[in-house]
Amino acid sequence: MTPTTRGILAMSASVVVFIFNDALIKLAAETMPPMQAIGLRGVFATMWCGFALLLWASGPCPSHPPSVVALRGLLEATAAISYLVALAYIPFAIATAVNLSTPLFLAALAVLLLKETVGWRRWSRDRRGFAGVLMVIQPRTGDVGIWTWLWSSRRWPARCAT
Repeated sequence: MTPTTRGILAMSASVVVFIFNDALIKLAAETMPPMQAIGLRGVFATMWCGFALLLWASGPCPSHPPSVVALRGLLEATAAISYLVALAYIPFAIATAVNLSTPLFLAALAVLLLKETVGWRRWSRDRRGFAGVLMVIQPRTGDVGIWTWLWSSRRWPARCAT
C-alpha cells in the first residue's frame, strides 16, 4: 500500500472516529453534566493515544520552542472544551454540519488572517462539499444559536496558532 493510500485511509477512519466520538459525547451529556462527560472522554482519549504511541511511534517528535507548544496546547484544550460543551446543547445534525464545514471556514480565515491566496478551484470544492453535507444532514434553521457559534469557532484559534 502506498503512503498516499495509507494516508487517505487514515483520514477517512479519523472522520468516522470523530463522528462516533461526538455521538458518544452527545449521549453521555444527556445523563451527566457536560464537564463530567469531557473528563470521561479525556480518560479514554489518553488511553487510546498511549496505545497508538506504543504501536506506531517511530522516533523522536520534531522539536518546537516550548512557548509555541504551550500556546498550541492551551488553544487546543480551550477548543476541545468549548466544542464538547456546545455539543451537549445543540442537535447532532447541526454539530455534524458545522464540523464538516471546517474546510470552508479555514479557507476564509486563511485569506483574512494569513493573507493566503485561495484559488477558485479550492473555493468550488469547499462550497460543493458544504452543500453536500447540508443536503445529507438537512439541519433546520431554528437549530442554529449561540451554542452553534461556539461549536463552529472551537478550532479557529488552534489552527491559526500553527
